[in-house]
Amino acid sequence: MNIKQWQDRYGFIHVNKNPEPMDSENGVLFTAYVTILDDLHTHEFKPVDLFSLWHKGKWRGSAYGEGDHFSHDNYLGMLWFNRRGLHTKFYDFITYGHWHPRDIIMFNYARGHLWLFPLLIIPIISIIVSAFMVSPDRTSGALLSRLRCRLLNFKWLEKIVTKIINKKVGSWHELYKIYFRNEGHPCRELSKVMSTDAR
Repeated sequence: MNIKQWQDRYGFIHVNKNPEPMDSENGVLFTAYVTILDDLHTHEFKPVDLFSLWHKGKWRGSAYGEGDHFSHDNYLGMLWFNRRGLHTKFYDFITYGHWHPRDIIMFNYARGHLWLFPLLIIPIISIIVSAFMVSPDRTSGALLSRLRCRLLNFKWLEKIVTKIINKKVGSWHELYKIYFRNEGHPCRELSKVMSTDAR
């Protein structure tokens, strides 16, 4: 599998091969999904240039976007890259001012504010509810729930979510196949070999 075929010039993965940077709004998120699935780092990637999205003091959806919109989903992806050791300016999470309390709690706990631990029950319930709501027409929330489990580093929670996904749609692979419809997409291919049990 050639992951590079699915990356744009800045290293972001999209839903189609040979993409332009503006082909999909959530390139950061999709790239995070692939790095989770390729947890043994056995595949070659183009370098990911996160700072191509930094413009006039804010994150934007693509390197060529003029607006300052940066999706909630991309924030989750960006936080994942930050946990993997790539420095980013996360103080601007708060400047957007439209986050659900669930996300403010989870984002800031993942950034090291451990005093928020008692409030994690709010994002935990949300993660489990997202898994239960999965269906062939409603897949993105469940995929995000897995990323949230990884961000919190709660393996026990990912095991619960995985059991729900297995019961509702069969496996994580089936879920990735529904969401990423193009044959050969890295999420489809990598999820084939990943165990249905959460690691």
